[in-house]
Amino acid sequence: MECWKTRIMWIMNKNLSQTKLAWVLGACLITVTTQMVLADGAVMPKTLLEQNPDKAQSQLAPSYGADAQVVAKADASGFDMSIKKGDAPWPGVVITPVDKKPWNLVLYGHVEAKVTNTGDTEAIINLRVDNAGPSSENRWNAEMKKLAPGQTAVIRVYFGYSYNFQHAFKLDPKAVTRLMFFCTKPDQDVSFRIEDIKASGWEGEPVGSNPDEARIKPADGKIFNGAKLAKDSVRINASGGSKVGYSKNGAAVLVDFADAGNTSVQIKPNVGGFWDLGDHMRMSVRIRNNGTTPCSPGLFLDSIDGSTKVCTPPSAIAPGQEATVIIPFGPDVPWKAPTEVAQADSQKGGHWDRISGTGTAFRNHKVRSLTFLADAKGTNQSIEVLSIFADQPPVKLPQWLGKRPPVAGDWVKTLDEEFDGKVLNDKLWSVYWFNWWDKRQHFSKDNTFLRNGKLVLRTEKKTGLQNDGTSADIPGDSHNQEIETPYATGWADTFGKWTQRYGYFEFRAKLPTEAHMWPGIWLMPDRGLAKFPDGLPQVNWQGFKGRTETFNGGMEIDIVEAQSIWGPHRFNIACHWDGYSEEHKKLGTSANYVATDPEGFIVVGMLWLPGSLTFYGNGEEIWNWESPRIIGEQMYVQFQNMLGGWECDPLDDAQLPADFEIDYMRIWQRKDLATPQDGPKPNKGGLDGRRVDGTK
Repeated sequence: MECWKTRIMWIMNKNLSQTKLAWVLGACLITVTTQMVLADGAVMPKTLLEQNPDKAQSQLAPSYGADAQVVAKADASGFDMSIKKGDAPWPGVVITPVDKKPWNLVLYGHVEAKVTNTGDTEAIINLRVDNAGPSSENRWNAEMKKLAPGQTAVIRVYFGYSYNFQHAFKLDPKAVTRLMFFCTKPDQDVSFRIEDIKASGWEGEPVGSNPDEARIKPADGKIFNGAKLAKDSVRINASGGSKVGYSKNGAAVLVDFADAGNTSVQIKPNVGGFWDLGDHMRMSVRIRNNGTTPCSPGLFLDSIDGSTKVCTPPSAIAPGQEATVIIPFGPDVPWKAPTEVAQADSQKGGHWDRISGTGTAFRNHKVRSLTFLADAKGTNQSIEVLSIFADQPPVKLPQWLGKRPPVAGDWVKTLDEEFDGKVLNDKLWSVYWFNWWDKRQHFSKDNTFLRNGKLVLRTEKKTGLQNDGTSADIPGDSHNQEIETPYATGWADTFGKWTQRYGYFEFRAKLPTEAHMWPGIWLMPDRGLAKFPDGLPQVNWQGFKGRTETFNGGMEIDIVEAQSIWGPHRFNIACHWDGYSEEHKKLGTSANYVATDPEGFIVVGMLWLPGSLTFYGNGEEIWNWESPRIIGEQMYVQFQNMLGGWECDPLDDAQLPADFEIDYMRIWQRKDLATPQDGPKPNKGGLDGRRVDGTK
């Protein structure tokens, strides 16, 4: 009876309408007679994979054309699954109801499953819950887990939420058509076991999170420093015969390496799984040598995806002396992409990572631990860790920055956009576009404006129509202009008004730090009316897509693409080509670190030459790729400040508005690479880039 009272109290606290209250109470009365009600307000979980192995096997089928790669074998408690390396982009298994009728999960709040990585390599496993409908509408919710070999975890998909518990498609739990377990295209064979697949919880239950993955943001970057005690701030662990403890006053960490060799000590967050050091660029560790011989311990940071280099004191620390070890987050050697023949194969997809020894995989917003390694040359080493804090080094900008390209040549400045006027130049910029991304928001001219010599793209909670309701006659725009959405955002692009092929592009920008933001500076192809004389989508939608597609030598170049969860110093640089389906190819990294100046701005440059792309942060090279597949078409510029992305904190309306600011855009062209197609295009001006080139 107590569990029934709990359910009634939850219903009353929901402040439901009388109609819905009656419906929920009716559902609960039915539940009492057919299912056990749990003390937390939930009903008994519903098993979704049959326990009879033959019936369970009939529920399983390979997904996404992965028949040749996927094997799934059911038993009484679950199924074992193996995925071979292959060409399917999302190989996995589809699970459908035995009777082929949708599951009715209206009494539940989520679907979950226990997953174990039974292979020899790390695996990223996704669970997706689907409603029926066109694939283009993304009528699903999903979550994922990254598992080391042998690791077990529970994946939970809450209805209405996807990936890191962000608001997503409002799934109808009364009509769940299938479940999917899948990986992204694997580079190696993977295998895992799936058990205890069930619907659980209750309608409207609080959306959970994994406490083991909670991020702790140290105030002002200070983890401990005497005033903040180490014993209250960190957890400690020793291995390989080393010893670790706290000083008598709890202010410091004491480390003893009994012998040189394979011994180490780890310092971790006292709660949660990670330090969030997204506001910083390096870690400083102050240590004292309490031993009897000089020592030079090695220190490094480990994150969710990779580690920093091992750093040591500037020189061996004498007994009784102190020193500071600096651990930078960025790499010593700029990130460099490989050059491969397969990059030009338009029939197959591919993904290329950095060349070994270049760049970094360290992610400063999810730092797992600080590790101390014994000095391989010393014995009887004893150190005292006095303080740990994160910050960023002072910014030193080279004199040439903003004045010329970083390499020699006969260069001419072709565009100098300082955003100094009172209104945006609509002969160069448009602020209306297609919303192919997050359908909670709309583009509005009022959210793209100039302020204090800067272009501002503002995202805010403001109900309105896509493109201010002006473009409902545009075929192919999947965002319905007649449906109001609750968030407004800014957009700016030069499509049909200005393009250039090759050159040096430089931007000074300030990234938003409010949760859930996705700012970007992109280049996209614009092959122009010469190749597509029918013009824009009012006349020929397929022609428009051909004009901007990434096939046939085209390419998307993401100069700056950030997730505000990463902080103001870090962003993604990437190239995408040959579409976005099975032939899709990409390379790049989201571990690009650039320190902000005192006003919070970074300067990012892109040097684009035939067969070559090089990116710069505050004048220093950070990224390079040499390949004949690099685009040789005219490109236009676009700025965005969208909601969401692929890795972000949940949206918090209280933090809005969120502004993405661009101080300037300066572009140069080398004279020997210039063409008549470079530069401004004849146009009638106006806000809508889809109506330029003389179309109505």
